[in-house]
Amino acid sequence: MDPVFSSRSRSRNRLTTRSFLAPVALAAFLLLGCGEKSAEEMLEDANQELSGATAAKDAAKVTLDQLEKRLADAQGHRDEAALAYEEARQRWLAAKDAVGEFATDEVLHRQVNRALLEAPELVGSTVTAQVEDRLVSLVGTAASAEAAARAEELAEEVPGVAEVISRLTIGEAPVASPGDASEDPPSEDPEAGTEEEEPSPVPELDLGPDLELEGDEEPAVSERQI
Repeated sequence: MDPVFSSRSRSRNRLTTRSFLAPVALAAFLLLGCGEKSAEEMLEDANQELSGATAAKDAAKVTLDQLEKRLADAQGHRDEAALAYEEARQRWLAAKDAVGEFATDEVLHRQVNRALLEAPELVGSTVTAQVEDRLVSLVGTAASAEAAARAEELAEEVPGVAEVISRLTIGEAPVASPGDASEDPPSEDPEAGTEEEEPSPVPELDLGPDLELEGDEEPAVSERQI
């Protein structure tokens, strides 16, 4: 093969390859350039995100300020209510002590047992109170620990009670069976009815004045007269 011809052929191939690669490289550059955002566009997006976050922060701050104001108002009302409660409690204690000076054990016994009987929390419990020198002792069975605690509270709330002692047991109250309420029939006296009845006295016969006895003579009495 002619060396000159071979050299020309290789030069022509290089030119053809370069002519083909140039448009491809330009297209790839354009595609890559279109897929990326410019710095100005990215800055604008960041500013929009900052604006949205700022609005959300300001709204949350307004809500927080409102809640803190309500909390402060509620705390003030709570303090006032607590003070009023303490004053009323001291007044109640003084009145309770004054009533207790005149309450007898009999009165306290009646009032405490009435409170225990009427309490709905003690349904299913058998709790009674014994009172001596204004000291209340609770005896019986409470259906639960809560019922026992409630019984103590009820006894303490009665004016005149000095102290409450609980001797309650926790558990279900015993239920009386129908057979327990039946009474035994009265026993019969084995000796009853064995006494002999005395014979009734025989009535005397009225013989009249014409039938008087003379001496040892016996009158003749007919069966008809008898």
